[in-house]
Amino acid sequence: MARKQQVAAAVRRALLTGALTAAGAAPAIAQENIGEIVVNLYEPESERSRGVIGLGEPPVISPGGAISNAVANALGVRVPVLPMTPDRVLAALAKNKKVG
Repeated sequence: MARKQQVAAAVRRALLTGALTAAGAAPAIAQENIGEIVVNLYEPESERSRGVIGLGEPPVISPGGAISNAVANALGVRVPVLPMTPDRVLAALAKNKKVG
């Protein structure tokens, strides 16, 4: 069984047995209507005329740190700049070899 199918089966079992609700995570269908969330974007005409509109930045912040920590834990070396290209990883390893 593929990993994705295993995860889906585990989630189905947890939902059926109530394991998620016992842990405090109620299924989405059990949630009451929480209402509407209105997001007002600051869109000055100088930026809008160039097509610059953004709201997707916040979700991008956490994964970079998590991946950076995973790489540091795996290699024992911090790669201080994102994106972590192979060249940057190799440079960090080489720098660490010179220092250590």
